[in-house]
Amino acid sequence: MLIKLNDKGVRVYMATNGAQYRHRRDWQNRTGSIASYSRDRSHAYVIWSGTHSPDRVLVALIEHAVKEAD
Repeated sequence: MLIKLNDKGVRVYMATNGAQYRHRRDWQNRTGSIASYSRDRSHAYVIWSGTHSPDRVLVALIEHAVKEAD
């Protein structure tokens, strides 16, 4: 399943100190796929396009993304 951050998620990632380590990423247009979920399914482990290791993301901050036509 292709996912992206919702508006709240984009604001969270831009406002956190973690955003400085993800320098120059366009979080509004970034897509990824869910590798797995936490046991209580409150967090998803997401592999963003262009990365190899998963990031832990609150499920409430993600939404389905539609793949754009080429």
